[in-house]
Amino acid sequence: LASGAAFVGIGAPGTVDTRTGTVRSATDLLPGWAGTAVGPAVEAATGLPVLVDNDVNVLALGELRRGAAAGHDAVLYVSVGTGVGGALALGGRIVRGARGVAGELGHLA
Repeated sequence: LASGAAFVGIGAPGTVDTRTGTVRSATDLLPGWAGTAVGPAVEAATGLPVLVDNDVNVLALGELRRGAAAGHDAVLYVSVGTGVGGALALGGRIVRGARGVAGELGHLA
């Protein structure tokens, strides 16, 4: 890694336990990742703190901090790509809900 890096950020499609850095359930894009403690593994390999979150939550945070959503209090971010995902932010923070999937649109049908 380049010297001076403060941490490693990982956005993974699927549901993520942000406290432990574990991918709880993964999409078909990451076969075998369900149940994988990605954060601790990358931290051990790099020696840097690792933050792991859902990929769309990470995208929404980027928009809140430096993109089109900067300065807005309430944001619904919708991502349409290999799947459909969503993230809800209120007061500049991602709303996670009791199971960590608030704002997620991919499994409504």
